[in-house]
Amino acid sequence: MLSVSQKTADFIMADSRTFKAAIIFDSGEKLNTRIISCEVSFTTPEEDIRPGMVLSSQASITSAEDIGSVEGRHFYLYLLPTGDAGGETYGDLADMTHAALHSYTHAEITALRGEPIPMGRFKATSVKLTGSRTTIEAHDDLYGADGKFTTGRAFPCSSLLIEQDICNVLGIVGLGQSFEATLTAPPEDCTYREMLGYIAALDGGRHAVLDRRGYLIHKDIADVSYTVSKSRSAEPEVQRGAIEITDLTCEVSEGVTYETESTAVKKRRVTFSNPYMTRAIFDTIAAKYVGLSYKPLTVRYIMGDPRLELLDRVTVQGREGSFAGVPITNITYSFDGGLSSNITAGGKTDSESKAAEGPMSRYIKSLVASSKNATEQELKEAMKAAVNYVFDPVTTGVGGYHFQAFNADGKLEADYWTDNPDLSRATNIIMINRNGILGTNTGLNGTWKSAITNDGRINASQILTGELSAILIKSLNYSSTSGSMIDLSDGTFSFAGGRLVYNGSTLAIEGKVTVSDSDSKAVLDDAKLKLYRDDDYIGFIGTQKDNNDKRGIVFDLNLIGDYLSWGSMDSSTDTTYTQKFTWYRNSGFTFSDDVYFGSDAPVSFNGDITWYGGNTADIYRNIDMHGWDIVNVDIVNPSDRRLKENITDSEVSATEIIRAIKPRSFNWRADGKHCELGFIADELAGVREQFAADIGNGMQGIKLLEVVPYLIKAFQELDERVRKLEHNE
Repeated sequence: MLSVSQKTADFIMADSRTFKAAIIFDSGEKLNTRIISCEVSFTTPEEDIRPGMVLSSQASITSAEDIGSVEGRHFYLYLLPTGDAGGETYGDLADMTHAALHSYTHAEITALRGEPIPMGRFKATSVKLTGSRTTIEAHDDLYGADGKFTTGRAFPCSSLLIEQDICNVLGIVGLGQSFEATLTAPPEDCTYREMLGYIAALDGGRHAVLDRRGYLIHKDIADVSYTVSKSRSAEPEVQRGAIEITDLTCEVSEGVTYETESTAVKKRRVTFSNPYMTRAIFDTIAAKYVGLSYKPLTVRYIMGDPRLELLDRVTVQGREGSFAGVPITNITYSFDGGLSSNITAGGKTDSESKAAEGPMSRYIKSLVASSKNATEQELKEAMKAAVNYVFDPVTTGVGGYHFQAFNADGKLEADYWTDNPDLSRATNIIMINRNGILGTNTGLNGTWKSAITNDGRINASQILTGELSAILIKSLNYSSTSGSMIDLSDGTFSFAGGRLVYNGSTLAIEGKVTVSDSDSKAVLDDAKLKLYRDDDYIGFIGTQKDNNDKRGIVFDLNLIGDYLSWGSMDSSTDTTYTQKFTWYRNSGFTFSDDVYFGSDAPVSFNGDITWYGGNTADIYRNIDMHGWDIVNVDIVNPSDRRLKENITDSEVSATEIIRAIKPRSFNWRADGKHCELGFIADELAGVREQFAADIGNGMQGIKLLEVVPYLIKAFQELDERVRKLEHNE
């Protein structure tokens, strides 16, 4: 939104206000004849919204007198508030030079006593005299931007240098922005307009436009706190369908496309091209565009506000309520002393973006099929009917321009329908000749994006349709070793070396399936998931049978692999996995967490079991060593003084307790082995309960570590008696 002083803003919003229009040429010369009326239009391409647009403006100005030959000259158009506003009469532009209007020093504003409002810098492209009145048709300096882009600069190159070169070629005042990117290589066959759009899109999805001073800037869609009130405007014409962008696609190069992966219900997908796009920039742009929604509408703003600009998002009031976040895609100011404007928020609705197969498609197909036998008059009438189909939805009633090309014999060769009266400067073109129909949105020397030929072929970069009826869809190079084919009769997708078949309940894949990123790859082949890292084959996960015909899942580590690992995230806030259980080729299994074995299943180890550091092993079942020893194991009970209280010398008579223990000899029932000296757990429990423990199934076992303190105390008691006996002797 154009920034003006509060004084001027209050004047614009007043119920009674008038303006005076003035033209200042680049030389500083002021057009002294009275301007009766003027119309200034600011438009987006096709009144749509997509990243990297190049916005344009044009003006039609009527003067009360013959102004002479001004065709080809650059000028600035200003509106000056006039009349009584707050009791103050505004001054005139007559004594203001072009330079002064740009500088706006305090002294000049004070002398002027009114703020001129710039409407744009234009070039007079045609001048017509009707009676005593003169009409000037003018365009901004992007008028010639559809010429083929050329440059003598070496690449990689700064985008600022390229933009400055384009400004010099097109006569643009200069750069009004400082964004800079590195362009890796010159684009293939593009226009100056496209190049400006590519660079602007790299600036976070912005758009190239000339500001009202004539400088090239990058403009973004902007939410402005502004309401087009129903008291100052007519009732808006609102389309039934809403626009809701749910997906974004950028075509970078052959085989390289960036797309959003939205989980929302698919509605409008916006597609644009940019050979310099990166994934990071695309994601930034997607964050702006995905989720953008608004109601397409057109409203006549009777009390027009010259501050409003393209891509300002405003609120529009109507009898049925307010429409918020409406982006301006076209605004036309009409001046005749007062000022009004027509505001359009255009774009393809969700239903329109899906419905390419309709009356237009069927009509063009029938036209092509019959054109060979049609008379010249019949063909012309058919072409006129086609224009009604084409330009009504495309230009929303704005219309187009028709050209005919003839050969040296005066015979018609082709018809053109364009969006510009100058065919060489047109952007959107439809051409019909005896071979078929061509379409482009990049100008006459740009790339033709679609074609319908007389032999029944349709060639297009994108075909949108509500319903496509076909049996086979296949690539031109399809064979048993290359290309691909979709058989819609049975749902089979065939490609070189494999097939994808869906039979209504099962998706079957015949051939390899590869999923990869920058440094790893997984290949599903031969019922095995083969895993690679840095192009090295690490191993696979699959199914197998052992020698006993038992079936199971196998983790097969290749020789190049160093370890197998299981991991998990410990909390919902974790972003990485923690290794819990790892097998190392040279050191065996490592557990980094507690390990629990089921109570009903035996656990067997054929190798060493080692616990490191301060970790503990809590074992609640028997350990059967099968004749082997437990080696280098410290059995430690917590016994620190800091863990205890009420510490005194024990008065227990340990000798009597030890004397009550009965050493026995016996045979083990399990294997018949004879034990010369041992104990019976039941008897030990009768001496001291803590000497024995339940080991399951009503059986008891001995807790020898509980007996040790009593043995030591009994030894001390016996030692004391011996000392006393020795002393008495």
